[in-house]
Amino acid sequence: MFWGFEVLDLFSLKCIRHTGNYSQRLINMKNTIITILITIPFHLFGQTPDDTVGIKLFNRGLEFYKKGNLDSTLIIWTKIVDNKMGIHSDVYGNAFFNIPTIYWQIKNYDKARDWYRKILASDLKDNDETGSLMEPHTNYKHKAAVALAGLYQLDSNYTEVLQWLEKADTLYRYWGFEGSASNVSKRQAYLLAWKAEVLQNLNKPEEAMRLIITELICSDKLENFFKASEDILIKLVDKTSFKPKFDNAINQLEIKKLGDGNWVASFSLDRLAYNIPISNVYPDRNLPHYWTIYFIDKNSIPDKQNIINYIQNRNFYKRLIK
Repeated sequence: MFWGFEVLDLFSLKCIRHTGNYSQRLINMKNTIITILITIPFHLFGQTPDDTVGIKLFNRGLEFYKKGNLDSTLIIWTKIVDNKMGIHSDVYGNAFFNIPTIYWQIKNYDKARDWYRKILASDLKDNDETGSLMEPHTNYKHKAAVALAGLYQLDSNYTEVLQWLEKADTLYRYWGFEGSASNVSKRQAYLLAWKAEVLQNLNKPEEAMRLIITELICSDKLENFFKASEDILIKLVDKTSFKPKFDNAINQLEIKKLGDGNWVASFSLDRLAYNIPISNVYPDRNLPHYWTIYFIDKNSIPDKQNIINYIQNRNFYKRLIK
């Protein structure tokens, strides 16, 4: 089964303020393609002289792009990046991200990879606001890391794919709506299913299972977002033999205190250690993956039997019984 990679498309722009909008969807499980839609409208009013020049250059490059003159587009947008023009109007960031997009489009994958790495090493910030209701943060580095995973997917270099997905999932975390775990979990669910497929391609089904089970345990009320990964898990296991092994594993679960308000629940299954982070302190917004922590009530301490009961009440566990 092939899990999709990201294909990046440019769309025509007019002159309003930048909105870094892109959408993703699973097309099908055999050949999934996630399409990033980038719309970048700009306006010239109220900008600094440098921003105004940058906007004019960007729009000139866009005109060349629409006419199919991609070489001229690349020259113009590279000039914007090299001279850091239009930083205050987001011209700089959009030109930066669109350059490897074009290289991908013309199948110059080496150049695309080089430019995505330049984005990761740049001063661009993923949590900068875009002014868009649909995509409130720029997420340039997150999208660049995911794009690198997609480029290595083309070569079936699954080790590199997995490494870049892990970076996109942690170091370059996705910034969604502030305070909205459901918004962020949609992206997390996509990455989880992709990583699970890559692990299978690397002949590591047990690690794929561990990844999925850990996420499903910690997803709490957002469990339904991870249905695709749950389906992968059910296909990977033999229910008759797996359920008793899993029951035995979680019955031997151990809880270790890590610090104030934080613990880890650990158990072993198929020679792999499962570690479930537990906290009674809701984290701040800078903590990646706050939804992959099992939360308990404030000022309480984790109870082994309560955790076992919680796990056995998860939907994936119920499906093991059916």
